[in-house]
Amino acid sequence: LGDRIRMSDLAGDPGIFIRSMASRGSLGGLARATADVIKALDAAGFEIVLVETVGAGQSEVEIARTAHTTLVVEAPGLGDDVQALKAGLMEIADVLLVNKADRPGAAKTARALEAVIHQHTARRRDPHVWQPPIIQTIALDGTGIPEVLNAIYQHREHLLSTGMWEVQERARVESELLTVLRQELLARLQAQVGEERIRAWVGRIAQRQVDVYTAAQALLDKESKG
Repeated sequence: LGDRIRMSDLAGDPGIFIRSMASRGSLGGLARATADVIKALDAAGFEIVLVETVGAGQSEVEIARTAHTTLVVEAPGLGDDVQALKAGLMEIADVLLVNKADRPGAAKTARALEAVIHQHTARRRDPHVWQPPIIQTIALDGTGIPEVLNAIYQHREHLLSTGMWEVQERARVESELLTVLRQELLARLQAQVGEERIRAWVGRIAQRQVDVYTAAQALLDKESKG
């Protein structure tokens, strides 16, 4: 996301570079080029790269395969405590933040997060597994930000000391390779099949003559047989 309008006090800092990117329909909350931009910034000498996703939907967890440390930000007063209990987000959270902690309901949101974390850790019972801290912050005046930075550095040390840093790197590279392969294979298949044949199958599906799975398999079988 990287909305420079919301970061006007940082945009003029010569030590900070902000690049806004649209997701352009990509699933997972990230643009397709995000990983490439991160590598470019790393090569340019930026020691820390922050990636802000476009949303907080349960399916938008691609960030966990891109970043070393994932921060999940919640806020009180969203009208639904289940917002804090989304399984997908809770699984990827390395640090949990309750922002706008000066508003009513902040403590309740923090307690809800604590309950979920307790359930997760009780199931795993592994002393070597990272325990996500829950930090209450007020972004407008900086309350809690030093604690957030400390938690990020502690998580980094945890990854390095347990060998999980290398594991994450291999998983990230594998995910990136598979993503590129899927994109390339799909592009080649669409070119081979042709728009006319695809539209023909779309018409049959729309008329409920066939389901999408049968149509897809028929197209794949046709191309595999040459």
